[in-house]
Amino acid sequence: MQQIRRSALIHLPPQTLFRLVDNVEGYPAFLPWCTQGRVLIDGGSWKQAEILLQKGPIRIRLISRNQLDPPHSIELVQVKGPCDSLKGRWDFRPAADNSTRVELAIDFKLKKRFRLLVNEGTLNRTATLIMDRFCAQAKRLSSE
Repeated sequence: MQQIRRSALIHLPPQTLFRLVDNVEGYPAFLPWCTQGRVLIDGGSWKQAEILLQKGPIRIRLISRNQLDPPHSIELVQVKGPCDSLKGRWDFRPAADNSTRVELAIDFKLKKRFRLLVNEGTLNRTATLIMDRFCAQAKRLSSE
């Protein structure tokens, strides 16, 4: 099982950052390789969502069930996708000066065919890029 951990301090309230991460439909506007994001089922306190990723000839479809605890956390579990198992969690913790400590934790095991295509360094760089893009999008939203 591999683990990825990222965190950032962002000068926005937790509610704003929670909404940003929860808005799967908005992902293609700022996440690299994300060509589609949509909610398949909205169960109120949970959602089943799908994102489509493409880089070159590689296309990945990820469906996750996301447990929502606004504005504190979003827990996700892969329903269908590139992993034998994938669990993740976004945490939004209030900090000084109306800021938020955002933490992303992902535990996963790639399916064998994907392990042949992707190495751990690539996954770590991608996780860093995703957190950077969420931070940049949050800053754009705060300046609007």
